[in-house]
Amino acid sequence: MSSSVANAAEAEIWIVPFFGQGHLFPCIELCKQITSRCYKSTLIIPSHPNASRPSKPPFNPEPESRPVCVVIGVMMGWTADVFKNFEVPIVGFFTSDACSAAVECAMWQARIQDVKPGEARLLLGLPKDIALFESDLKRRPHGSLPGGPQPL
Repeated sequence: MSSSVANAAEAEIWIVPFFGQGHLFPCIELCKQITSRCYKSTLIIPSHPNASRPSKPPFNPEPESRPVCVVIGVMMGWTADVFKNFEVPIVGFFTSDACSAAVECAMWQARIQDVKPGEARLLLGLPKDIALFESDLKRRPHGSLPGGPQPL
């Protein structure tokens, strides 16, 4: 057995899904895929959506006992700070379906946050009859994410 396979068998990847079965089931499938590739996988389910953030890491902070990375559900970004503080690599996991991902991407590329009242903004890459109006959008108070890539 090669050393890389032996290391993979000892390595652990954590998965932190958002609340609800629509997020949990894809993460369970991800755990199965990770395990089938000779890694240990641990599904971490917060006890309650309103639970306070942990003041200490949910793992032994010694480097040799940390997970090799953590996969966090796209809506669990608040958990990233704990892992960043201990230099655990983070991967985001989008659990929605492909159609939802395509619409989200098209909205981002169309700079939908800049749409004016009464304006229709076509979502390129989708059927031509799909457009959004300003009234279709729920305004988000936080705006765009800082440091993210610029729309195409």
